[in-house]
Amino acid sequence: MIITWDSILDKYVHNLTSPDGRNTFESTPILVENISQKANITNSDTVIDIGCGWGNLTRNCSLQSMRTIGIEPNVENLEEAKKRNAGYDIQYIQGSFECFNYDNKADIVVSSLVFHQVKHSCKIQALKNVKNILKNSGRFILCDTMIMFDAENDSQQFNEVYRYLLAKTTPPDIYKKFIAPYLQSEHIYTWNDMKKFTPKDNWFYSLSDMQNWLAKCGLYIADKVSFCPFFGILTIAGLEEEL
Repeated sequence: MIITWDSILDKYVHNLTSPDGRNTFESTPILVENISQKANITNSDTVIDIGCGWGNLTRNCSLQSMRTIGIEPNVENLEEAKKRNAGYDIQYIQGSFECFNYDNKADIVVSSLVFHQVKHSCKIQALKNVKNILKNSGRFILCDTMIMFDAENDSQQFNEVYRYLLAKTTPPDIYKKFIAPYLQSEHIYTWNDMKKFTPKDNWFYSLSDMQNWLAKCGLYIADKVSFCPFFGILTIAGLEEEL
């Protein structure tokens, strides 16, 4: 199973070192293409990429849209994106899910491998920000690590996924020093264990969590694609569209 998960992640995600020396994840060309297909961008659309990083997805969006904005909190990443995408018609803004620093409307919002970094206490507000910036007919294409199955009632699978994600997503030095020595080999780690022993901002979130947060923001999941039990793409729209 681990070998299969490794091959899936290698296909869709590059594990890299950012310009400021942090361990980071970047969308591969195959993942960018998958997200773009779900976004279904037209040449009349305004598209916003939240947490654009070095601009792989942003660049692809700019080839199809009328206007593309890349929003990124890290100044070094923004500068790298500008260098890599010189000559493309992209507006870059320093901002984040919590504060876009952009007040106009968008037809499509995209985000890849970022939302799990938003603090737990800020996730609902982040989604409200997306809702507020989308046009009524707009959609939000979210690609991220999230628990795609019923983790509360499938402890065996959650135990496998939890151990795997801890090793894969935690900076190696922190994992080796502060996590690996304390994992009990015979223990079945449950969803409740994670919530009991882990700070909230380090919790993995589930599809069920996302559905609950979205409902509080007037949004819903219109479509989902699962690449594996903890990684996928959601198409999110406003409830007025469902009606």
